[in-house]
Amino acid sequence: MPEDAYLLDTSIASALWDELHVKHGLFRRRWERLPPDRVFVSVVSLAEVDYGLRVAPKIDHERQRHVREAMSSFVVLPLDRHVAESYAELRARLFTEYSPRGARGRLSAKVVPDLWERTPDKLLGVQENDLWIASQAMERNYILATTDRMVHIVEVAGSGMRFDYWQ
Repeated sequence: MPEDAYLLDTSIASALWDELHVKHGLFRRRWERLPPDRVFVSVVSLAEVDYGLRVAPKIDHERQRHVREAMSSFVVLPLDRHVAESYAELRARLFTEYSPRGARGRLSAKVVPDLWERTPDKLLGVQENDLWIASQAMERNYILATTDRMVHIVEVAGSGMRFDYWQ
């Protein structure tokens, strides 16, 4: 039986990539205990950190270079149709559980565009990027290593997902 594989959430990956991050040493020690060929990051995390580097004026160029170099040393998982199916399943479960309802418990919107527009991430209690990353972990049956509780995702995913909370 193969060892468990891990998908690192952005909250962990970003700390591992930045040697000046307050949790870098702690997370690095924990990461070093994982099987090196079984640890992955999502393309979503890559995009989140790259975006952060582009808009963070206080991070010097040398630090950005080191972070980008560290980012390139990790195996990055792309999004594909199988992840899209997991995403649709998780989002549908979140919608069913947390979407707005009227006094009789029925959906308060009647057409799909209204449902989409009226169910922002905040209302469903999730961040969109977390949902994509969790969908990747769920689709591949990887353990999602994160510092975020992702309470609503955990509730609707049930036993279909495994989490490893790092502090």
